[in-house]
Amino acid sequence: MIRESVSRRWLLPLLACGMVLWATDIVLACPNCKDQLASDPAAMGIVRGYFWSILLMLSMPFTVLAALSLYFYVLVRRARRQTVTTPPADPLATATLPAWSPSLDH
Repeated sequence: MIRESVSRRWLLPLLACGMVLWATDIVLACPNCKDQLASDPAAMGIVRGYFWSILLMLSMPFTVLAALSLYFYVLVRRARRQTVTTPPADPLATATLPAWSPSLDH
């Protein structure tokens, strides 16, 4: 009973994947466009344009991430440099003794 349920559960997704893989040549492009892009050297500019636009879109998330990482890295470096150049004040060096008063001698 469990084996029958598992096989039925996987049957529909496998059938759908098989149909998609079988139909890729059909939905690739209309016949006129497909033949023109394959044989016309002037149409290669369109193909090249698609290629570069896809590369640009794929590289944008990584470019934005790298730019933000660089920005935060520079901010941290500046903050660390600023704290190193201004050392904290030594409390013993800046401490003052109370003023002497004759009333304290009694």
